[in-house]
Amino acid sequence: MKFAGVVWVLLAGAACAQESQPGYAQSAPDSRLDPISQLMELLDEAVVFLNERLPFQIDQSTRLVAVSREGRTLVYQYQVERVSRRALEGHAAVLGRRTCSNQQLFNLMRIGGAVRYSYELKESGQRVVHVITLQECNAGAVAV
Repeated sequence: MKFAGVVWVLLAGAACAQESQPGYAQSAPDSRLDPISQLMELLDEAVVFLNERLPFQIDQSTRLVAVSREGRTLVYQYQVERVSRRALEGHAAVLGRRTCSNQQLFNLMRIGGAVRYSYELKESGQRVVHVITLQECNAGAVAV
């Protein structure tokens, strides 16, 4: 599995990273590390780069406020307004399809990773969290 060069594409799927943004110079991973450690190193670098450019308004209701990595879990933190908790809870299938069809995110899940989408409702402070793992992709709950 090749990881070099895919992290930028992987995180660009959040709609906050424009290829035209200057300044991203991804370093080569330390070849002395195993592939999983190399991926974690590249994810950390990309997370730092993206967080320097946040928050990013995705649409009228959704703002990406932070990206982080917790172990092998990539975490997208959003703030939403004028959206109901029920609507966000119903968004799981769409997130699953998009996540499972993204080859880089799918590769992350193949090595035991996950993608967590955390939405904070601005008006109430409530959170809605969706976690997508390889199990969801393979179970057919979402199309790969």
